[in-house]
This record gives sequence, C-alpha cells and structure tokens, in this order.
Amino acid sequence: MVRLRLEVKKREGHWDRVVELIAIANAGFEAAYPILIITDDLWGELGNPQPDGFTTLKFGIGESKEYPLIIGKTRVKVSDRRQRWIKTYVVRVPGIEEPLISDFLLSRLKIVILDPKKGFWRFRDDPPRKRRRSEI
Repeated sequence: MVRLRLEVKKREGHWDRVVELIAIANAGFEAAYPILIITDDLWGELGNPQPDGFTTLKFGIGESKEYPLIIGKTRVKVSDRRQRWIKTYVVRVPGIEEPLISDFLLSRLKIVILDPKKGFWRFRDDPPRKRRRSEI
C-alpha cells in the first residue's frame, strides 16, 4: 500500500489553516476531478468548515450518497523538495477510517506508483531510478 504525507490548506478569512495527514494513494478511487476524502476528525482539524458544496459518491456496490466538500489546496510533503499547491475538493465521508486520494488528484500531484505492495513511489519528474517509500 502506498501512503503519502499530505498538507491540506483551507483559506479562512485572511489566513490559511493547514493540516498534515497521511492518505492512501492506491485505493483505486476514480474521480472526474481532484478529490481527497477525509475523516470526521480531519474535518474537525480544518475547523469544521461550512461546506462549499456537496458531491455524490458511491462506494463499492452501495448506494450513491451526497457528502459535504470544501475547496482547498493539497500538496505532498517530502523533505527534499517543496511541491506546489493543487486545487482539491476535500470531501468529508463519515465512517471512513483513512483518507483516500482520487486517481485524478494523484495525477495532478504527479505521483507514479512503482510498487504498490512494497509501497514504492516517485514524482513524475524524479530521476528514473529514484524510489520513495510509503509513509507508515
């Protein structure tokens, strides 16, 4: 499993609230736009923001449901470089145990999964032999 350390930023008036989290990158979560699904606890760390809107998601064979979202920004946090912020639809899904990164957001973050079982990944513009390790 590949888990990435992310920073999520939400604008609050004249300042930004930034939360650090670890999210699953290779969960097979397909989306038509860059989505980060987060837990209730992380929503609270973001200050329990008023939703900017709602999106409909379907998990497995379950029913489609509407979930609140905020428009924020996300970037991967690594020690050897500073990534640019990516506009992200941050969706609160009650009962979810770990944050999940959509395939669309993974692409925007320029993530390449090298070995999902061993947890190796790299950025698209990393040298071809560079291997980064999953968090946790």
